[in-house]
Amino acid sequence: MADNATEKDSEFDALKAQAEAAAAAGEMDRAGELYTAAIAIRPELGLLLGQHDLSVGRRGQAVKWYLACHNATKHAEIRQICLINIGLLQLNWGFYPQAERLFLEALKISKSTVALGNLGLLRMYQERLPEARDCLMQVLADDPQFKRAHFTLGVVLLAMGQFSEGWERYRFRFGGAMTRINVPAGLEYPDAVVDNLPATA
Repeated sequence: MADNATEKDSEFDALKAQAEAAAAAGEMDRAGELYTAAIAIRPELGLLLGQHDLSVGRRGQAVKWYLACHNATKHAEIRQICLINIGLLQLNWGFYPQAERLFLEALKISKSTVALGNLGLLRMYQERLPEARDCLMQVLADDPQFKRAHFTLGVVLLAMGQFSEGWERYRFRFGGAMTRINVPAGLEYPDAVVDNLPATA
C-alpha cells in the first residue's frame, strides 16, 4: 500500500513538473492535458489552479479547473467548494439559473452558510425578495457574526419596505465578503455556460 502511494506521489510530481515546463514553453494545450492528469491523482490541485487563474483574470479557465477537480474527487467538502466557486462565477456573469442550480447542488452535500448566503444574494438579484430574506435568515441563525449576510439582508429588507430592521442590518456594509473566492475584475468571458455538471448525489 505504501509503495502504491509513493508511486502515485512520484507520478503526480512528474506530471506537475512536466505541466509547468509546458506552460513555461507556451504549450498551453499540453500543459492543460498534463495538469488534468495530475488532478486525477490529487484533485485539490484543481482548486489551486482555479484560484491562480482567478487571480490573473482567467475566469473561464478557472471554471475548467474547478470542474476537473469536482469530477476527480470523492471528497465531499472539496466537491462542495468547487460547486460554490463555479456558482459564484456563473452569478458574476449573470447566468442566474446555472448559479442557483450549483448552489443548490452544493447544499445537497452538506449545510453551508457560504452556499446559502450566496443563494440569498442571487435571489436578491432576481428580485425574489422573500426567498432571499429566508435564505439569509437561515445563514444568520447558524452564524450570527456573518457580517456580509447581515448587510445583504438589510438591503433585502429595505427593498421590501421594512426600513427599521433594514437600516439596522445595513450598517454591517463594511464587514467581510460573502464569498469564498475573490473574483477579480477582468474581461474574459466563459467559453460556455456550465449546464452539464454531474449531479453530486
